[in-house]
Amino acid sequence: MSATTGFTSKMKAVGNKFSPTIIAFDLTAANTEESYTLPANSTYFCVQNRGKTVLRLAYDALETADNGNYLSIFPGSERSVDSISSPLTTIYLRAGTASRVEIESWS
Repeated sequence: MSATTGFTSKMKAVGNKFSPTIIAFDLTAANTEESYTLPANSTYFCVQNRGKTVLRLAYDALETADNGNYLSIFPGSERSVDSISSPLTTIYLRAGTASRVEIESWS
C-alpha cells in the first residue's frame, strides 16, 4: 500500500478561488500499481517523478501494466494536466522500484 508522507498544503491562493494541494506520495513496492485520488473538483494536477526509474501514469486501473495505455515520466521530469473538465478523480502510478512522487493539484 502506498503512503502519503511529507506535507499537505491547503492554502487559499490570494485573489483566487482555487486551493492548491501538494503531497509527497511514496510508491512502496516495485512494479505495483498504486492509485491516488485527487481532491474533489480538481481542475489541474502535476506529477513529478523523484525516483530513479521511469514512472508510469494512467487514468484507468490496470493500464500501467506492460501492455497498458500509460504515459512515461522519466526521472526528474513531470507531467501536468490543466483545464480538467471531466470528473477525473483517480490517477494510477507504477514504477520499477520503490519511488517518491510529488503531486500538486488545484481545486
